[in-house]
Amino acid sequence: MLLYLAQMSSAVFIEELCNKKVEKETRAMWGQKCEHTFVGLMCGIMDQMISSKATLGHALLIDCRSMECEEVPLTDAGVSIVVCYSNVKHTLTGSEYPDRVRQCQAVASAIGVKALRDATMVRNVDYSR
Repeated sequence: MLLYLAQMSSAVFIEELCNKKVEKETRAMWGQKCEHTFVGLMCGIMDQMISSKATLGHALLIDCRSMECEEVPLTDAGVSIVVCYSNVKHTLTGSEYPDRVRQCQAVASAIGVKALRDATMVRNVDYSR
């Protein structure tokens, strides 16, 4: 996560230096593109988007297709968020993310939808056989 925070803070610094404002979503997508292009890491958009758009006291609901984000207030006293250290080591390479993306795309194509989020549980099955 620190890498993404550094990416986004560097982007904000350059924006200020050049006196140019960039939409937070655009900044996050540029960060993701840098990961893909220069690092060779095919990652998702979540970390960059959160690092770019996070607001204190809110979760961020991200629509990864439209890149629309919705801040969700974390004000319900009856809800607890638990953060724990899993002791699982993460690396920038060797992620299974690209494999999952390919698998999801293959299944979506096989069932005739653009993405799995477009699939439904209702299927036309011929039970007459």
